[in-house]
Amino acid sequence: LSSTMLNIKEELVKIEENYYMIMPYGIAGNIGVYLGKNKVVLIDDQYSILAPRIKEILQTITDKPVKYIVNTHFHYDHTDGNKAFGKENSIIVAHQHTRERLSRDIVLSSSNPILQKSYEAEALPSITFTDSLQLHDGIEIVELIHCKNAHTDGDVLVHFKKADIYHTGDLFVTYGLPFIDEKNGGDIYGIIAAADYLLSVSTDRTKFIPGHGPVCSTTELSAYRNLLVSIRDQVKGFIKKGWPVEKMIKDIKIDAKIKGVDRKDFIPHIYRMVLKHERSRIK
Repeated sequence: LSSTMLNIKEELVKIEENYYMIMPYGIAGNIGVYLGKNKVVLIDDQYSILAPRIKEILQTITDKPVKYIVNTHFHYDHTDGNKAFGKENSIIVAHQHTRERLSRDIVLSSSNPILQKSYEAEALPSITFTDSLQLHDGIEIVELIHCKNAHTDGDVLVHFKKADIYHTGDLFVTYGLPFIDEKNGGDIYGIIAAADYLLSVSTDRTKFIPGHGPVCSTTELSAYRNLLVSIRDQVKGFIKKGWPVEKMIKDIKIDAKIKGVDRKDFIPHIYRMVLKHERSRIK
């Protein structure tokens, strides 16, 4: 796995003055970079083995220290870098559920279960919150907003309010059908709610750093939201008709160009989530 990580290529993308994205070509999350007056704020930090490379990239645009790291959720491809940056006194900020999950061994809900081992104390968030939190830097306000039960149970939207740039973590990705960590609080209804919220507060100039993929606008976010709504609603309709999930896997309409999680894994996930919500609604 370490050799695979070292093969990941990184591209520094300038969004506008003082706002960047470090975009990996491989299985790692996008890093948001904000150059503040006296410090750097990173949103997610990929893998500890890649930390020297991340620092080299940062040195091409600033000599300021990394003061804050925000974890958008607990998954290792977004937070393993905590193990390196935490040793260097960067302050790690996250939702309290993210800290709780990083504090113990966790099995992710993938088709091939992945055990994410607990992190040492220095790699854990030292500042946590439940609903929202603001970091202030001159005229920029970095607002962290918790989205309940979406990709996980600890997802955070990060909004650079002056620039109107969001880092969405894995609430929004561009690779196709998303991984939803069902065992750890993930729910398609929450992801759709997060997308609806973002679209309701965004304009044509709003930019989004997704968890994976290039910088986007509301156009791509809206298409992503509509894809998930279509699949959820098809599953809901077929449940009412009494269809078995095996038939749904074959017959649910998804554009052939859509990649990401295999539909034979994705649709049973959504089936369970829809059933849970329908039963809850009936009660």
